[in-house]
Amino acid sequence: RYIRRAFVKMKKTALLVDISNSRTKFRLCVNGVIGEELRVLPTNQITEDSLKKCVSGWLFSSVLISSVVPRAAELVQYAFPSIPVRFVSVTDSLSVDFSEYAGRDTLGADRVANVLGAALSGRFPVVAVDLGTAITFDVLTRDSNKKTQYRGGVIAPGRALFQNYLSTNTALLPAVDSSLDAAPLPIGQNTQQAIQSAGWYGFRGMIREIITEISSSLDSKPYVIATGGDAAWAAAQVPEIHEVDPLLTFRGIMSFLENES
Repeated sequence: RYIRRAFVKMKKTALLVDISNSRTKFRLCVNGVIGEELRVLPTNQITEDSLKKCVSGWLFSSVLISSVVPRAAELVQYAFPSIPVRFVSVTDSLSVDFSEYAGRDTLGADRVANVLGAALSGRFPVVAVDLGTAITFDVLTRDSNKKTQYRGGVIAPGRALFQNYLSTNTALLPAVDSSLDAAPLPIGQNTQQAIQSAGWYGFRGMIREIITEISSSLDSKPYVIATGGDAAWAAAQVPEIHEVDPLLTFRGIMSFLENES
């Protein structure tokens, strides 16, 4: 009887997996509700054993993956050979129409998930901004027939890449800390401060300018939702960002599951 009850509960539970370039995040979705517990593995350290240890104690009957690292996604799939695994992608059954986007077949799964998550906000036009290793901007609008359409987006280097590009491409310029808690001096007093100034004010300016240009291309001012590791920092610096949603990508993964069920 206990095994049967556990199986019934497990049958309604999916493992949501968000594989980014830096970190792979796991949450359970139970009866359409995303669990509070977050488990994390560095993406470059994923093995079948580490995966099984990471999700030890969790019961689930399906796995849904949003991945920008194909090898890591394969390892997740191999780790659970007896459990159905699905991958987030653009399909015709989704609540968002991608038909007007020429690159729909090459659109990253993370961006698809963010778009689906942003659509759940009900705020249109809406821009999903994901601030991680890369920073992506994805734009959604709704037409007069209440049809939600994906318009396209922007891809730029993330904050760490933006700030440390010089150290990896010059002989003498150093790598610097990109996780400052307070604004650096606008005019640096040494080489490190000069690079940090550009990384803070330049990155902030890039985000604001991209949002401004996106807004100018739309009929009305968009609602901007930020997610990702640098989302809180960006929201404190960029007034054009209206909301930080740490679960945005997971909401999109869950939405894909519901659309495809």
